Amino acid sequence: AYGSGAQVDQVVGGLECVWISHMHADHHLGLLTIMHERQKLLTRGLHVDSPASPPRPLLIVGPRELCNWVATFRRLAGLHAPFIFIANDRLQEKTWMPSASAGWDPKLRGAIERLKDTLGVQALQTVSVKHCRDAWAVVVRHVSGLRIAYSGDCRPSEKFARLGRGAHVLIHEATFEEALQEEAVARKHSTAGEAMRVSRLMHAERLLLTHFSQRYPKIPGEMESEGHESGEEEERKTIATTGVAFDLMKLRLPDLEWIPQLKGPSRWLFPGGEDGDEESVM
Repeated sequence: AYGSGAQVDQVVGGLECVWISHMHADHHLGLLTIMHERQKLLTRGLHVDSPASPPRPLLIVGPRELCNWVATFRRLAGLHAPFIFIANDRLQEKTWMPSASAGWDPKLRGAIERLKDTLGVQALQTVSVKHCRDAWAVVVRHVSGLRIAYSGDCRPSEKFARLGRGAHVLIHEATFEEALQEEAVARKHSTAGEAMRVSRLMHAERLLLTHFSQRYPKIPGEMESEGHESGEEEERKTIATTGVAFDLMKLRLPDLEWIPQLKGPSRWLFPGGEDGDEESVM
């Protein structure tokens, strides 16, 4: 649960957009709870912005299969909370929002333009990545000039690095440490070292590593600067600007300046562990 009932109403009712990278359960099952909670707001006639109005349609961007999955769930559960769906492949390559949406259905165009009005999202661009069928990474550009890149789950991608070039923040999966390179390749995930190399290729200002396997829940050895005194300058710089993300973590932009300093305390969160389910991740 996210705080009290009033806090849940505020968070869920205020959602404008949910982006889903691929159709693995740990990435999309949370939509069920969101749809249920928005249905409660609809039933009570509440919305975070106006107690007299229901929630606006939730914009969901994700793999094509997700649309049918959400629609089927809504029908079986008897839910009526509205949503608008855009497939990731409609936002790939050079399709920027909202200017590129001129020829779209009015509902889609309105949902896209609302992202700029409410969240300041000037552009949203996706790129296909190697993981499972219909898997994507995304780059979000804010009207302020801020650019955030998120890898989803994937092998390292040069296309993603090019798309996100100059990102202020790169959030990249790091399921395995470098010693487990073969397993990372077999399972189509990335190692921490590979995520750092993508960050350098992208020229990202900050890197946040996430999605650590619960079989190896510890700070990746690649982040230990003590072992890289003789490394290249770019490699040392990446280590100095890298932090780790964990469940329920919330960050504001000013926080990014000191996130790398939390590597020491983070060792208490990831002290190392025994073998378990490699698909259970943070």
